[in-house]
Amino acid sequence: MNPATHLSHPRARGMYPRRWYAALAMAALFAFALPGVASASEGGFRHNVLMRGQVLEKQNETLVVCVGQADGAQVGQVLDVIRHKRGLNAGKAVKDVTFEVRKGEILGFAGLMGAGRTEVARAIFGADKLDSGEIEVHGKRAKIKTPTDAVRLGLAYLSEDRKQFGIVTRMSVRDNITMPSWSRFASAGFWMRDRDLAKTAAKYVDLLKVKTPSVDQETRLLSGGNQQKVVISKWLLRNCDVLFFDEPTRGIDVGAKAEIYRLLQGLADEGKAIVVISSELEEILRLSRRILVMCEGRITGEIDGTAATQEAIMHLATQRQVNQGQAEAA
Repeated sequence: MNPATHLSHPRARGMYPRRWYAALAMAALFAFALPGVASASEGGFRHNVLMRGQVLEKQNETLVVCVGQADGAQVGQVLDVIRHKRGLNAGKAVKDVTFEVRKGEILGFAGLMGAGRTEVARAIFGADKLDSGEIEVHGKRAKIKTPTDAVRLGLAYLSEDRKQFGIVTRMSVRDNITMPSWSRFASAGFWMRDRDLAKTAAKYVDLLKVKTPSVDQETRLLSGGNQQKVVISKWLLRNCDVLFFDEPTRGIDVGAKAEIYRLLQGLADEGKAIVVISSELEEILRLSRRILVMCEGRITGEIDGTAATQEAIMHLATQRQVNQGQAEAA
């Protein structure tokens, strides 16, 4: 299933040629849920982290719980792919995957090409069919059959292919940023408040330091790094709680990478739950509080970000292959 949805608003039907409809629909889906970096939390994000009954970190007084195998809603836990019932299974690419992600943390997914990291995110987001497994959002069981369901529950997914799924290249920066939120700018359910659209887009252009002559510039004319910022802006405008970033800095220069890293950390500091999927080990090590490593569709281990090394990650990323090799040798 392609993670796409139609645009029903009259503006979408009348303002662009028909040949753009497919591109509009494809990008709208991944644009449909961008969260909010704009709303800063007062006093910063303060927390304790509890894991399997042990306090791992203590900063001030607010408690964040990682339940592991506990039942019921837990303070601070945003997304739980349930451990105590059934892990996720999706085709041959995802096999009994279980994990949780908490407010204010960046969770990294590492592994070799074809390990199943992207497939896990797509299955959770409703872009690919889920064969079995359960998902909880804010402690409540979630039924996610389509990306629209995921967006309504506060989940967002930024695809590794931003030009196909993240933006409509021939649309303006303004329309790319605001497209998933057009309903907010409609008067009497029909007329779009163009001044408000431009003002909102300009706000995010300034916030993310998007280099563009104006918000009316076609997005295709921006650099890769600035196109990625436009994609992120959509999620910021939607203000989702859980954000999956799939290869967030692919095709981006070193300077733009540093800006994206600061942005992701800023989102976590504001209490967002961030999941980063990356093939770059340095990127995973730099960003992640915890790292889950996958091999052949399964999670083969979890590493604390403060103690992680490239060697430890690669050991887990090839664990299944090593075990198979030993079995054949025996």
